[in-house]
Amino acid sequence: MNFYGHLGLSLLLTVPVIIIFPLTYSIPIIGMMLITSQSPNKDTVFGFVSRRGITHTVWFAGFVGVSIFVAVYPILLMVEQSLIELGGFIPAFFDPFQHAVLLSVSGSFGVVSHIAGDVLITSKGQQLVKPFWPVSKVPWCVGATNTKNAPINNSLFYFGMGTVVFAYAAVILIRF
Repeated sequence: MNFYGHLGLSLLLTVPVIIIFPLTYSIPIIGMMLITSQSPNKDTVFGFVSRRGITHTVWFAGFVGVSIFVAVYPILLMVEQSLIELGGFIPAFFDPFQHAVLLSVSGSFGVVSHIAGDVLITSKGQQLVKPFWPVSKVPWCVGATNTKNAPINNSLFYFGMGTVVFAYAAVILIRF
């Protein structure tokens, strides 16, 4: 799956988030999913990491989630403390721990969506994804089409964009 295909699949998987969560939560969650959905392909940057190796596992998804929490939670605590010191208003929905957990889970989910996309689109003969490596060395492959199939990847992206826009429009009309 190419860049746009991964974004499209992540967008499609965020539709339940749009429906379930309020806008104040769903927008950052979707942003984090879109950012992290590209992180497994950063394996090409490092020479010591094999293509579709450790970065295409559920363990990497967990690592990304924990890393996001460790990085974001202290920042959100500082924001909260700064608002208190400035005598400012702290919105009722602003809970640093809850936001950090939501962002870390959505970050992990973004990586999982990337892995799922590679399982769906990768054809046999290409390097297959082993999502539970090293515990299980069984490669997963549905092989729906070739990874370089631009029309499929682009269609997935446009369909994901359209679905998200429609879901937000529906939620805004229903809730407001």
